[in-house]
Amino acid sequence: MAQPLNWINFSFLQSPNPLCTGDPLNLVVVHSAVMNRDRRNFMRATYFSKEIQQRYGLSPLFVLGKSRVPESNDLVRKEADSFGDILQIDVEETYHNITHKTRAWISYLNQQCGSQVKYILKMDDDVMMDIHGLQILLDHYRRQKRLVLCRTFVDGVVVRNPKSKWYLSREEYPIDNLGLYCQGMAYVLSGDLLKRLNENLRKVQYLWMDDWYVTHGLLRAANAIFIDIGRHYVSINSERELDSATKGAFKKYRKFFGHFRPSEKYPLAERLRVWSRLEGSTDCY
Repeated sequence: MAQPLNWINFSFLQSPNPLCTGDPLNLVVVHSAVMNRDRRNFMRATYFSKEIQQRYGLSPLFVLGKSRVPESNDLVRKEADSFGDILQIDVEETYHNITHKTRAWISYLNQQCGSQVKYILKMDDDVMMDIHGLQILLDHYRRQKRLVLCRTFVDGVVVRNPKSKWYLSREEYPIDNLGLYCQGMAYVLSGDLLKRLNENLRKVQYLWMDDWYVTHGLLRAANAIFIDIGRHYVSINSERELDSATKGAFKKYRKFFGHFRPSEKYPLAERLRVWSRLEGSTDCY
């Protein structure tokens, strides 16, 4: 079978200790970067504490590329030895290489865990999460098969401006419509979709937009059921947007995921302060 364009082979530099344990087995895949150890340690101490893991059957998996600095990769190796929750590939950390991280965790989890997985939550390492509220939501949909929970985009516009971060050339993506897909900061997949994702890795055209690649491209012919939970997301780029998120109809819905940009304006302490204004403010779902 011919490989999709821009396909590259990679190997694992680090892989986790036995991951597929727990009943239920709910996996949290976190796209991280070599330099972001502080973010990973924060998540381990909060969202993935021993108590939380046991209570909700959670197993975290941090997915990293490699650094050009050998000493940085050595630190990742020591971190992996200490925590046993890192999957690192020998692909350089760049924005346009994120999709290779996606390919890595899909193939790894399919091989190692298979049908044991109940849910997969994919998120980025700078996303704040209400893990208790999220669990209530998952319990609500526990009998649903082929499920995708996310903030959906419908008929997304393709950016053709070469100066934009999200620029797509016609060679990369010839169509002018992205169709239905999920915002990549966080989304939930029921475990029964993992096999289909893996099967489509060598059938679907590679695209560096990893959110589209997973939730549109790799779900081709999966008959997935998308449920838009966008009212439970908040993405903040300014104080004005934050003010709007804490008022009116938007406020009444409990927030499960929060993303605050730019990163230099929202270091961890500031993200915690802002998130405290939003998290768990209501039980409305």
